[in-house]
Amino acid sequence: MKQRTAKWDNLKFFLILCVVTGHFMMRMSDQPNARRVMLFIYLFHMPAFIFLSGMMSKTTIAMRRYDRMLGYLSAFFWIKVILFLIKIIGSKKFELNLLDMGDISWYAFVLFIYCLLTVFLERFRPAWVIGMAVLLALLSGYDASIGSWLSAARLINYYPIFLCGYYIDPERLISFTKRLPVRIGSIVIIGAAAGIVFMKIDKIWWLLAVLRGRFPYAEFEHLSQQGALLRLCWYIGAGLLILAWIALMPDRKCIFSEWGSRTLVVYVLHYIPLTVFFRGLHGKDLAIQSGHCTLVLAGAAIFTTILLSLKPFAVINKIIIPPARKEKMRSSL
Repeated sequence: MKQRTAKWDNLKFFLILCVVTGHFMMRMSDQPNARRVMLFIYLFHMPAFIFLSGMMSKTTIAMRRYDRMLGYLSAFFWIKVILFLIKIIGSKKFELNLLDMGDISWYAFVLFIYCLLTVFLERFRPAWVIGMAVLLALLSGYDASIGSWLSAARLINYYPIFLCGYYIDPERLISFTKRLPVRIGSIVIIGAAAGIVFMKIDKIWWLLAVLRGRFPYAEFEHLSQQGALLRLCWYIGAGLLILAWIALMPDRKCIFSEWGSRTLVVYVLHYIPLTVFFRGLHGKDLAIQSGHCTLVLAGAAIFTTILLSLKPFAVINKIIIPPARKEKMRSSL
């Protein structure tokens, strides 16, 4: 049990590091190497996070822990507040896009909806629920009206991945990924994906629109009519990469295992140091002048992730997650 917990915490820290790194690289997406790192990360990082969130939500959904579900909604609220304050300080604009979730707030919001929705759908057969979710996601891309409002596009497109995590048996998954052929195959899969991205970045950069899961097929630069096939290939490819990272992730407690238990705080707060780096420290000029743009951005992302993962910031969890009301003991008559 301890090994399993360590594996998931290790994976969570790795994924939140990918999230922060991806957001740093996004600010410098005109640089070829930043594009390479960003596209490679986007192949798997949010599908893996959604999958892991589904797997970790079993108890929350089964026991109807609405207080935990509300924690996601609270995180969404605090992200919006932080982004609002950043906009006021940075551009003096008092603008709040509460229901338009083209920013990082979408993840917390969709997890809240996923948990509520799965409470109702868990009474049906898993194969039917997943099948209908996949079909809806594949067809929804042809509707150009589905976008970032209430994060509708991502809400639909990532739900099949959440369901796969929710229904999967963690013990069987770990047993499967411990096999030597699976681990060797995992190295091959990750290496092949990285090689293709790093060698063919100019030809496949347009795939980012597919990987972000928020755009209708009409926005795809190529093969918009085959958008459903592209999305299905994305599901399959992301699934293989998720299995690969699980297989290669250490199942022993590491220095960053404890940090992996505080990923929500990092996700909520990381835009603050990111903004300080690019606006206050002129990080874009700093990265370009250094001659090692990608390394500077990666270093800033690693520093940000580790800093926000430290114990003092864990106190913020008590602010983000609303405390559940203690029920009074009823005396029996």
